[in-house]
Amino acid sequence: MPGGLYPPPSVIASWPKPNYVDPVTASPSNTIVLAIFGVISVFVVSTRMIVRFFIQKNAGLDDYLMLAALIPTYGLAVCSAYATELLDYNRHIWDVPPATIIKQRKMTMAIAALYIYGATLIKLSVLTFDRRLGVNKVTPKFLLAVRFAIFMVLFYCVVWTVLCFRQCTPFKAYWEQFNIPWRLEGHPFSCLDEGANTLSNTVFSTICDFIAFLLPLSLLWRLQISKKQKMALGGVFSVGLLVCVVGIVRIVYITRLYYFTYDATWEAYHVYGATAFELLLATICASAPALKIFFRGLRGREISGGDNNNSSGDSNSNSKPDGKAKSTSRARSKPLFDEEAAGDNMQMEELEDKNGAKVRQMEEDGGYENEMKRSSTNTSSPSGEYEGLDYGDGGYGSRASRSPLRRGEKEQFGVMRGLV
Repeated sequence: MPGGLYPPPSVIASWPKPNYVDPVTASPSNTIVLAIFGVISVFVVSTRMIVRFFIQKNAGLDDYLMLAALIPTYGLAVCSAYATELLDYNRHIWDVPPATIIKQRKMTMAIAALYIYGATLIKLSVLTFDRRLGVNKVTPKFLLAVRFAIFMVLFYCVVWTVLCFRQCTPFKAYWEQFNIPWRLEGHPFSCLDEGANTLSNTVFSTICDFIAFLLPLSLLWRLQISKKQKMALGGVFSVGLLVCVVGIVRIVYITRLYYFTYDATWEAYHVYGATAFELLLATICASAPALKIFFRGLRGREISGGDNNNSSGDSNSNSKPDGKAKSTSRARSKPLFDEEAAGDNMQMEELEDKNGAKVRQMEEDGGYENEMKRSSTNTSSPSGEYEGLDYGDGGYGSRASRSPLRRGEKEQFGVMRGLV
């Protein structure tokens, strides 16, 4: 059965009698889901910003783009809920008052524009993060792929912005074409194929989503980490594929709306719910990797606080009569966020052996390498604290290679190491 926004007279004649008082309505599930995921999105994105701006202090362009994306994303969620609950997008088309249809069309254009800008900013945020991961460590082909993907997203934004606001000529014909008195006055107008426009928008956007979320997976093979860590990191990036799945669902709903039914408002209920849900989920998936760093920091703070309390108690119990505290050798507490260690892609902690000499224990690929750092009678400056450690091609902590990683490479591996 054909469908679209312009039902023929025979179809309109087959509709039941309008019920504007107590019509059949869809459940408020759309609004409830959007409210729940809106709160989750605020929490996850806020956590990401706390980690990047205040803890790691390495905020980049991807973070600023995500902040900008929140405006159209949350605006779209509000508009979708408003359209569903107050503009009768939860009713069958024959139960919608003619005057409300004009308001619906204006809201449809607002939702379309907000989706274009929200999706563009989120995709650019993910791609600039991909480019940040690839600096100084991957082949030129990867960086070229990222640049091409960024070009595709910008192309998407420009083309569908023009199509959105030039859908009809004159501009107001987008909603006035459903105003019967305006049509009877004989105003000339012309409109593009709205179904083809909306469907191609969604297909192109979903393709960009696949590219943006799959690109980081190609970096896993170049990382010198264990298979378990690679699987964990791959899982983190693969979460973004959920956004692609929602995009495919939107394609199905939009196809049904414009090509298989004339009950436009009833089908648009699903389209607008999925549209807002897609952007909220995208903000969550793009920011979720920062959660582990945040909660790992909270756990480290609790451990650090407990060690400090114990150290204070032991220091008081070992005090000499003359008021001078007896020096006690203890392992140093791990800091809240060890950026230096994360930047070198290893976890380190200083222990103390039975002879009083400090040993550095490095975790790498499931194994450990202990290296004498200094004796208890020697002192070293902070600048010599990491002497004897290697970061070259022979592997982290390898004695075979002594060439240090460049700063950009340390940052790249530090970012990815922090995710697992």
